[in-house]
Parts: sequence; structure tokens; C-alpha cells
Amino acid sequence: MLQKLKSAPSCLLLPKIESPQEAEYFLENLEKTIKSCDWSNSNGQTPIPLVSFIETAIGLLNMRASFEVLKNTDLISHECVVFGR
Repeated sequence: MLQKLKSAPSCLLLPKIESPQEAEYFLENLEKTIKSCDWSNSNGQTPIPLVSFIETAIGLLNMRASFEVLKNTDLISHECVVFGR
């Protein structure tokens, strides 16, 4: 769906993140997707804001490791987390 946009999205939502492996998988796929978008070639592209959702006890236990993965990229800017169930 990102390929159909004329410009970068104002925000991305990452629901039910439970592990650093899921964060890595998300970033790998996001990078592949963004490379295929016309808007990704614009100069001075800023990272896309990301809101992640912790919705399980496992996600809460692994939160620190997951967020370490998410902070080590120029693709996104991890802005906040939502806790729910």
C-alpha cells in the first residue's frame, strides 16, 4: 500500500509487537517496500514517525530489546508506545 502513496505517510502503526525478531522483520520489509516507492527518492527524506503497540505480557517483557532494534535505523523515528490488551 505504501507504493500507492504520493508522499511518505505521516505515521506508521506497529501493532502487537512481541519480540526483537518481529521488529527486525518489520524493518527489513519496510526497507524493501520504501525502496520501491516513488516518494522515497526525494532529497532530505526524514524518518517516518512510528507508534508501536505493546498488547501482551510477552511484548512487555521483550519491550526493551524490541525498542533497541527500532531505534537503530534511519527509516523510522520511534515516537511513542501504546499499551493495551
